[in-house]
Amino acid sequence: MFRENGIAATAVADVMKAAGLTHGGFYRHFASKDNLVAAAISHAVSTLLIDLKKAKGHEAKTNAVLSYIDRYLSDEHVGNPATAAACRARSRSTTFVTPDFECARRR
Repeated sequence: MFRENGIAATAVADVMKAAGLTHGGFYRHFASKDNLVAAAISHAVSTLLIDLKKAKGHEAKTNAVLSYIDRYLSDEHVGNPATAAACRARSRSTTFVTPDFECARRR
């Protein structure tokens, strides 16, 4: 939802409804919307990190990064907001980053 609508335009209630959960249940899992955004971005880039950890040697690591870049720049990825880069979704919808988001982003 964040990628499709942008972070600022996506309410916690919308996310919880889409997940089939209650709005109140959100705060049992996340301290804030910023905390959820940081977790979503972390999950979105985990593929690259997993591929890099699995890769043995400089050439394999280079190929993992190049593969990630190819997927990132593909027409399918760039043209589909639902799969677009998490940071792109964030940057087009927020002009301000809260301290909670910055702290969670650095983890």
